[in-house]
Amino acid sequence: MQQVYVGVASNVQRENSIRAGLTLLHERFGALNVSPVYESHAYGIHAPAFFNLAVAFDVSCGPLDLKLQMREIEAICGRVRGPMATAARTLDLDLLLYGERMIDKTLNLPHAEITKFAFVLRPLADLSGSLQHPLTGLSLDEMWTRFDALNHPIWQVPFDIPDFNQPFMAADF
Repeated sequence: MQQVYVGVASNVQRENSIRAGLTLLHERFGALNVSPVYESHAYGIHAPAFFNLAVAFDVSCGPLDLKLQMREIEAICGRVRGPMATAARTLDLDLLLYGERMIDKTLNLPHAEITKFAFVLRPLADLSGSLQHPLTGLSLDEMWTRFDALNHPIWQVPFDIPDFNQPFMAADF
C-alpha cells in the first residue's frame, strides 16, 4: 500500500462537486484524510473562484491506474475535458504525491504545482506538514513558511465535510 495525496478543486457547483468527488474517492479507496477547504481566485482565466483542498489515502494500485480512476471520477462528476486546459471545471483531481519518495517526470510526480501555488501547498501542509517534499528536501510546513503567500492569496472557507476517515460502508450513504 502507498499513501497518496490528491488535490481537489472545483469552480462549478463547488460544494456539490467536491462532496460528490470525495464520496466517490471514499467508495473506491476507503478512508480519506481531508484538509480544510480554501478559496482562491482563478489564475490565468476569467472564471469563478475555486474551492481547493487536499486528501490523503492509501492505494494498492500504481500511479497510472490511480490517475485513470481519478479521471473516471471527474467524468462522473460532470467534468468535460476540452481543448482549453484552464477552462472552468466541476471537479479537478490532481495526483500530487505518490508515496514519499517517488519521482516520475512522465507522471508529473511530485506535482510541479506544489511549489508554485498556495492553493496546492497549503492544504497539503495542513494534511501532513512534516512530510518531506522529494525534490526540495524540505517539510511541507517549511515550504509553506517560506512561501510567498501575500502574492498568492487564499482564504479558508467553512465547509461541512462528512467524516471520510472510516472505511467505506455502503450503508454510510
